Amino acid sequence: MKMPTKVRYGLRFMVNIASYFGKNELISISRIAEEEQISNKYLEQIISSFVRSGYIKGNRGKGGGYKLVKDPRKINIYDIALSLGEDMSFVPCVNGLKNCYRKAKKRCSSGEFWHTMSDQVVTIMKEKCLQDLIEN
Repeated sequence: MKMPTKVRYGLRFMVNIASYFGKNELISISRIAEEEQISNKYLEQIISSFVRSGYIKGNRGKGGGYKLVKDPRKINIYDIALSLGEDMSFVPCVNGLKNCYRKAKKRCSSGEFWHTMSDQVVTIMKEKCLQDLIEN
């Protein structure tokens, strides 16, 4: 499984902005874009998801920027992926047989494997918070 670009970039953004948590300063998009080598335009799309999720607040325009408003110890990696609208399942049927492209009545022979893999990935993502990544 290749991690979606939106999740990779979103996580980099969140780790970056989380490193300023508690400093009461707004960090500009252009600053983070330069530090993380992400285009401003793509970063703006990602940021809007985090604003809607209540993780960050900010002001646009001159002197504007964003800051993390939720403790980085309380935001796990899975929450970040979900706030970006990404499903971390390996195959659609992991979310229920109604999502099976075969329209199957029961799980196929490889279904249990994919279900287990997805569960393990989600567990790892839920166990790690932003603070863990800042401290690495």
